[in-house]
Amino acid sequence: VLVAVNPLKPLKAELEAGDRKCMTLAHPYAVAELAYQQMTFVLRRPDEAAESPANQTIIVSGESGAGKTVSSKMVLAHLVARSGGGDLAKAMLSSNPIMEAFGNATTLRNPNSSRFGKLLKVHYNKEGEAIVGASMGTYLLERSRITSHELGERNYHSFYQLLAGGEAGLLSDLFLDKNEKYKILLAKSKAKKEPTVTFHDDDAANYKEMTDALKHVGVDGDNFTNVVKVLGAVLNLGNIEFDDEETNEGKKAHVSAG
Repeated sequence: VLVAVNPLKPLKAELEAGDRKCMTLAHPYAVAELAYQQMTFVLRRPDEAAESPANQTIIVSGESGAGKTVSSKMVLAHLVARSGGGDLAKAMLSSNPIMEAFGNATTLRNPNSSRFGKLLKVHYNKEGEAIVGASMGTYLLERSRITSHELGERNYHSFYQLLAGGEAGLLSDLFLDKNEKYKILLAKSKAKKEPTVTFHDDDAANYKEMTDALKHVGVDGDNFTNVVKVLGAVLNLGNIEFDDEETNEGKKAHVSAG
C-alpha cells in the first residue's frame, strides 16, 4: 500500500527509476521494487511452490492533492525500468498524458486532479523479467464536470489543450475558435462578473504531448481525427440554447442560439 504525501516543495532526486537502492528510502520506487522482488522470488523458486500465484497488487491512496497521480507514474516508471524497457513498456508510459488529458481537471485543491479511478494490470513473462502485456480499466468518471464546474476549477484538460494547441486548420474543420467563450468551459458563479475561460500556460505544450502519446499507442490518422471531432462536438453542443414555443399542440422546444 502506497500512501501518497505531497511535500509541497521540490525535492532533490536521490535516485532514478530502476535503481535497486531505492529500498532504503521512503519512496514510490521502493514500493514498486518490493512488489517486483516478491513476484520474481516466487517465480524463481525451484520447488513446487514456484507454481503458486506470484501476483502483486499496489494500492496508491491519499487525500485530494496528495500526489496519487504522480506516485502512480513513478511506480510504473520503476517497473518499466526494472523490466528492461522495450516498445510495449514505453507505450505504457505514453498512456499517462492521454489519461490525464481526458480524465484530469483543475480543482480548488489540485491543478491536475484525477476525476476517475483506474486499475492498471501489468503482465510479465514466466520468468518475471519482461513485460509482455498490459491493460487498463477506468471507472467512476465525474461526468457532471463536462457540463458544469465551480468557480476556480476547470473542465477536463483535453478541451483547453485542443483550443490552445490545435492547428488553425484543424480548429476550422471542427468549427472551433480559441477566442470563443464555450459555455462548458465557463465556471458557475453567483457574482455579476462575467465568467471567463481559464487557460493554463502549458495547455498548448500538453496538447502536443497528448497527441504524440496517442500516435505512440496507434491512435493517429482517422482515429485521431475522430477523437478531436468528439471534443469539438461537445464544445459546440454546449453552446446550444433552447426556448419554449407555444403551439396548438402545446409547448415545443426550439433552438434559440448556438
